[in-house]
Amino acid sequence: MRRTFLFLSVAALTGCGSAATQPGASIHVAVERLSMGDDCVVLEVSDASDSTRREVRQVSLSDRPARTEAVVGVVQPEGWGALLKASASLHLGGCGAPAADQAAQTFQVGVPVVRVDLLLRQPGAGTDAGSDAGTSDAGTPDAGTLDAGTLDAGDVDAGGGDAGSLDAGAVDAGAMDAGVPDAGVPDAGSPDAGGVDAGTPDGGLCTGAVRAVRTTGPKWTDLAVFSSQGVIAVGDGDSIGLFTTGGTFADWSGGTCTGNFAGVWVRPTDFQPFVVSSTGLARVDGPRQCTPLPSPSAGTPQALAGIRIGGTTRLYVPTVSPATVVELDVGQPAAITRTPPSAGAVYDVDGVDEDTLFAVGNTSNGKGAFWRWNVTTQSWDSPATLSPANTPIYAVDVVSNVLAFAGGAGGLYRWNGVGWSGEGSPGFDVYGVRALSSTEVYVVGPAVSSNVGFARWNGTSFSSPLRPMSGSFLARVRGGGACSLWAVGDSGLVVTTEP
Repeated sequence: MRRTFLFLSVAALTGCGSAATQPGASIHVAVERLSMGDDCVVLEVSDASDSTRREVRQVSLSDRPARTEAVVGVVQPEGWGALLKASASLHLGGCGAPAADQAAQTFQVGVPVVRVDLLLRQPGAGTDAGSDAGTSDAGTPDAGTLDAGTLDAGDVDAGGGDAGSLDAGAVDAGAMDAGVPDAGVPDAGSPDAGGVDAGTPDGGLCTGAVRAVRTTGPKWTDLAVFSSQGVIAVGDGDSIGLFTTGGTFADWSGGTCTGNFAGVWVRPTDFQPFVVSSTGLARVDGPRQCTPLPSPSAGTPQALAGIRIGGTTRLYVPTVSPATVVELDVGQPAAITRTPPSAGAVYDVDGVDEDTLFAVGNTSNGKGAFWRWNVTTQSWDSPATLSPANTPIYAVDVVSNVLAFAGGAGGLYRWNGVGWSGEGSPGFDVYGVRALSSTEVYVVGPAVSSNVGFARWNGTSFSSPLRPMSGSFLARVRGGGACSLWAVGDSGLVVTTEP
């Protein structure tokens, strides 16, 4: 079956760009098709309180790869209410063709990140035996250059403040990012809607199970979505690898990329990968090509996260022995360390912006801990802790300023914009978390009954979509939808939900 995926990402902002004085939004529409064609995306932004106030954009996909992204900068017209609605529809065969499906999101200007992730299927298209040749840009990983595909991703110039119309802006990489962590494919789901399901209508995965892509190799520790090509994974022993959506593997290990890698993060504006290893921070410039970045002497790195603050990329490295968080503004000559209060270990950091940024780990007495960054004091707040002791938190995934999930020895935890609460356990310690919405969260961890840990939480209970699969553990899970999840772990194990 030919499948098409439409993801609508609405990232509201306030006055980015030197000429913009009115509130605006950066609207990302990412489309995944298994074949190119004269297709079209229609984007409409309207005043939620008055449907007659609307502006429409049409984006032709005829000259674009099968997987692509359009970014439109919007200046809020004068007289419109603060609550806006963005609707996107995919038209196979041209803008005049019927909509194959559509996605919509109502958002309020000023909310940092609101996202909707919708899976579209074209009915009656027959059986697809695999990925079509030429439907995605897998790059040329052995050619010695870094190929991030041909996405229109980048940063938005909200235009010159024209009060009466939408402004597509100048989409130029490197100018501003609304703070989407771990991007490439936008996150899913409105945090308070609770009903956006990136899977099949019954809430399951596309194929109903997870399949192994690779079962031998190094211990993989982390991965990140690398545009439409697939994912980039890192691990012990200088290991860096690119796993493409077509099922191929390119080994980028060695050369100037050295150390036991603990984390990888891909900047969403230009799909630039950054890594951290036992030798410090580095920028990945291509296969076996890494450029060292300033790295202070600190503890053993556990992960890597990044956000955009204005025009600056800020990287965060949580560490243990000692427990701290290394912070580097890329382009600056030095990194700094900021230690959360009472920290005994810091295992992960994630956020959508500087105001919604969390570190997780455990206190010096072993209690699981959540630290929130305080923009006013420029320091980590005192931790919210768990009882009893010996319940460290290993991973956190922040969806928006009112929704985040974390996982650890005690199971899954949810942040509702005010506080953290427990949501139960999948039956194993949670090492990695990927939240697509308030009712679609995936967790990974150590093996249970000889089957590696992989479970889905639907807002009420856990289920395991994993076929029997041997392995010690899965360390991290990433991806933009139920049909595009990837997870990595011990003994070279790499799994995906891609059909």
